[in-house]
Amino acid sequence: MTIWKARETHALFFVEPPPSPYDVRFDVAGVPVRIHPFFWLTTLLLGMGGRGEPIEVLLWGVAVLVCLLVHELGHVVAFRYYGIDAHVVLHAFGGLAIPSGGRWGSTRRRETWLADVAISLAGPFAGFLFGAAIFLGLALGGREPQLVLDPYRLIYMRWIPFDAENVNILLWHIQYINIFWGLVNLLPVVPLDGGQVARAILVKLNPADGMRQSLALAVLVAGGLAGISLVRWHATFGAIFFGYMAYQNFVLLQHISGGGFGGRGW
Repeated sequence: MTIWKARETHALFFVEPPPSPYDVRFDVAGVPVRIHPFFWLTTLLLGMGGRGEPIEVLLWGVAVLVCLLVHELGHVVAFRYYGIDAHVVLHAFGGLAIPSGGRWGSTRRRETWLADVAISLAGPFAGFLFGAAIFLGLALGGREPQLVLDPYRLIYMRWIPFDAENVNILLWHIQYINIFWGLVNLLPVVPLDGGQVARAILVKLNPADGMRQSLALAVLVAGGLAGISLVRWHATFGAIFFGYMAYQNFVLLQHISGGGFGGRGW
């Protein structure tokens, strides 16, 4: 996920959490990274949703940390292509790639809607490339990896297992996050990367009403997926996640339409 231009579409969503004395800080290839303590808490809670064994929770945490860093560093690489420095923050709801200054005014390249799209897509596709590298490595190692379509997990990877079960568990978590989370992140729901792409395209096609259209689309998609998650997939977390997205997009849609303050709504 990315933040730039201080867009109002982020006002009700995920903003950079304030620094805390318990933050973990380090650099990756010259990119400053800050991990907020709530990141560890959320990751732990999600990891305990499986079998809950300590080693598997630990491996889940490693997979989430690595995959989110790859995703956000993909955004940072795209930012730097457009002459913008950026840093990464991992927090309770995932990760953020945040440009220095928060605006594009001092960049070396002209801002365009295509730049918005490229920066948004760079994160998910960095994860897909990471997954492709693992697939290639398994293939070269004789593990015969396969991509499998599944009505519940959409698509996942399987291979001839290693003797060390923990290796299989770690690889399973990594491929799940790279593929499934990456596809979910491409949905046209603000503030997911797919929502930013939809917003950029719709605003380009319809400058006067594109923002409202992107938010209305997000409400429909997120609301529908919340219902499907609850009724068909029996996935409570998915229903809460998409339900929250639908609600926040609806609130912002009402706000920019004037519906929440006595004006017109949809």
